[in-house]
Amino acid sequence: MSTMQNNRRVYILLNAVSLVFLLSAIASAQDVWPQFRGPESNPVGTHAKLAERWSKTENVEWFQEIPGRGWSSPIVTGGKVYITTVTTEGKSKSPQTGTEYSNEYAAELQKQGLSMEEIMKRAQADLAATQKAIYETALPFYKKYFPNAAKSALDDKKKVTAAVLEKLAEQHPDDNTIVSYAQKIVREATDFTKQHDLVTVPDKPLDVIVMPEFKRGQGIAYCDSPGPLERNGKTFFAVEPTPKDWSAQRKESFFKEYNNYMCRDLTVHEAMPGHYLQLAHSNEFRAPTLVRAIFQSGTFIEGWAVYCEQMMAEQSYGGPEVKMQQLKMRLRVICNAILDQGIHGKNMSEKEAMELMMKEGFQQEGEAVAKWKRARLSSAQLSTYFVGVTEHLDLRDRAKARDGGAFNLKKYNDTVLSFGSPPVKYVRELMGL
Repeated sequence: MSTMQNNRRVYILLNAVSLVFLLSAIASAQDVWPQFRGPESNPVGTHAKLAERWSKTENVEWFQEIPGRGWSSPIVTGGKVYITTVTTEGKSKSPQTGTEYSNEYAAELQKQGLSMEEIMKRAQADLAATQKAIYETALPFYKKYFPNAAKSALDDKKKVTAAVLEKLAEQHPDDNTIVSYAQKIVREATDFTKQHDLVTVPDKPLDVIVMPEFKRGQGIAYCDSPGPLERNGKTFFAVEPTPKDWSAQRKESFFKEYNNYMCRDLTVHEAMPGHYLQLAHSNEFRAPTLVRAIFQSGTFIEGWAVYCEQMMAEQSYGGPEVKMQQLKMRLRVICNAILDQGIHGKNMSEKEAMELMMKEGFQQEGEAVAKWKRARLSSAQLSTYFVGVTEHLDLRDRAKARDGGAFNLKKYNDTVLSFGSPPVKYVRELMGL
C-alpha cells in the first residue's frame, strides 16, 4: 500500500458526503496530478497493476469528510492534495447521475433558447449547408490542382473537398517552426482586425508561448486569460510543439491537420479577435456585484470565438484557403454537437462517431480518435460551440434587421462585448433585440 509521503498516484471517489482518497498499491511513474483529467488531460491510469476495486475498506489508506458537494477536480502536488467544495445554507438539488442528456449543463443550454431537439435539427441543417459551402469553395482549387479531371470527379462533392483539403495540408509547420509561425500570424490577424475596423482592439499584453510539455498532445493551442478580478495580467496564447515521444508519422498527421491555413483560423478563434480579445473586453466590464463579474457563460465565450472565425472569413482574411479551414472547423463544431447528443442521449457507437467525424467532417483520424475520447468524458460542453455560434449569428441577424442600412459591424461587436460574458439571451435583452 502506497503512502502520501511516497507521493504515489491518487484516485478519488466522491459522493454527497465524503471524499475518499484511493491510492494505488503500485508506484506510478507520475508523481503529480496537475489538472482536470490528469497530466494527459484524460483520467486514464498508465500502470498495468492499478487497483480496479475499492470501497470504504478496500484499497483505501485514508479518507476525509468534506462538507458540501465537493464539485472540483483534485490537484496533487508536493505530497499534498488540494480540492475545493461548494456549500449552501439553503436547499440544493442532488447531482444527477446516468447517461441521459438531461444534466444541469444541458438544461442550462435549453434555458438559453435551444432545446435538445432544436439543437439536433439546426445541426443537421447546418451540416448540409456547410458541406455545400465547402464544396463550392473547394471546386476552383480542384480544377486548378487537377485540370484534367473528368466531370464525374468534379461532381463528387466529398471527393473534391477531401482532395483540396489534403493539398492545402501539405503546407504546414513543424516542431521547430510552429511557435514563431504563431507569433507571426497573431500580428497578421491583429493588423487585419484593425485595418478592417471590425472591433475595438484592447492594448492588454498577449504573449505567444511554448505550451508546457504536460499539456501537449490534445490540441495545438489554447488561450490562458487573466481572471476577471486580476488587474494588469497577461494573456498567454500557448502553442504546441508535439510531445517528444510521438512518432514521425503521428507528428506529420498532427501538423497536416493544423496546417498553415488552419493555424490562421485557429489563431482567430483563440486569440484575435476571438478569446483573447473577448475576454480582455469582459475583464473591463464593471459589474454591480462580484458574482456577476466572476461567473461567465461558456456558450457565449466559445460562440463568440466561432462567430469570429466566420466574420474574418467574410472579410476575406487569408483568402479562400483560410475559408476552407474555417468551413472545415465549422463542420467540426457541428459534428461536436451531433456527437455530444448522440453519445449521451442516443447510444451512438464508436464506428458511427468515427464515420461522422471523418466522412462528414473531413477530420484526420488522429483528431477523430481524440474527440471520441473527449466526448465520452464530458457531456453538453461540446455543444457549446455550436449553440453559441448559432445564438451569436441569430443576434447579429436581429441587429441587422433592426438597423437596416445603418448597421455598423464594429459598433455592434463592441456593444455585444460591453456586457461581460453572460449568456447570449441576456445580451439580446440588454440590446433590446
